[in-house]
Amino acid sequence: MDDRKTCHREINASDYDMMSLFPHNYWMGKLIMENIWLLISVIIAVALLIGLVLLRTLTDGNAEVRLTDAAIAIIPVIVFLIASGKITKLVVGPEGVTVEAASEAILGAAGGSVGDQVERIEPEPITAAGKGGIDSIPEYLNRGVQALTFEIGRRYVPDIMAKYFLELTASPQFKYMVLVENDGKFFGIMDARKLLSLTDQPSMDRSGRSVTWGKLREWIHVDPRAFKALPGFVPAEKSLHANETKRAALSRLQDEDREWLPVVDDSRKFAGIVDRSRLTAGLILDVADRLEGSRADNQ
Repeated sequence: MDDRKTCHREINASDYDMMSLFPHNYWMGKLIMENIWLLISVIIAVALLIGLVLLRTLTDGNAEVRLTDAAIAIIPVIVFLIASGKITKLVVGPEGVTVEAASEAILGAAGGSVGDQVERIEPEPITAAGKGGIDSIPEYLNRGVQALTFEIGRRYVPDIMAKYFLELTASPQFKYMVLVENDGKFFGIMDARKLLSLTDQPSMDRSGRSVTWGKLREWIHVDPRAFKALPGFVPAEKSLHANETKRAALSRLQDEDREWLPVVDDSRKFAGIVDRSRLTAGLILDVADRLEGSRADNQ
């Protein structure tokens, strides 16, 4: 491992020295290496064109060089551009030659805001009262409520908390437990069924503490940071902003190894969820729309 690191440092230092001593030669060499196959294709095309001209010259004009023969000479360049993704289609029509650039469409789509891919979720609160605290459960089931919100600093009743989760997880729409600060700012989120499974059996968090409804009530009231030790809990600092690009969102999902991440608005309040599959599908559709629009503009 040390040898590889040392080698890597030496290569970097060598590159830096070359760049300092011969800046023009360094960047020219770098440009050539990055486009070597394109240069080879161009050289082949030029050689073929020269060969065709020489053929006509050496035969005293008896050999005719047609447009189709010249077109053959640029085929290697076209093949390279398509294979490398520089272009996706070459269209020859009455108005001339049209090139569709996939890279531009992909980069444009990836640079779009993640805001239009957010699954908007309006979390509902549960009462902190001991009596009548479960009256909202039937209404929440009928409405297909997706998340429950708990406010840090409030005193909740463990039995009522358990009742809400046991009843609402019977609905496929119900998915999340959202924790907010007393000013409404987002603190964190967790999969509701994962949380329920931790309390259904003797479980401990990553700090070795048992997970019970009584313990969860205590954490909400006085120790919310304890939630960060629960497996599957996503704190506010891991959330996405609604203005982030789709590329950045996919990168974050990949880095965090998660299928979804919470999204916050400008006021740091919970806005919803970005799902990996939905984001990927939206990105593909966006690229398709851009290419279709480019095709329509060229017709």
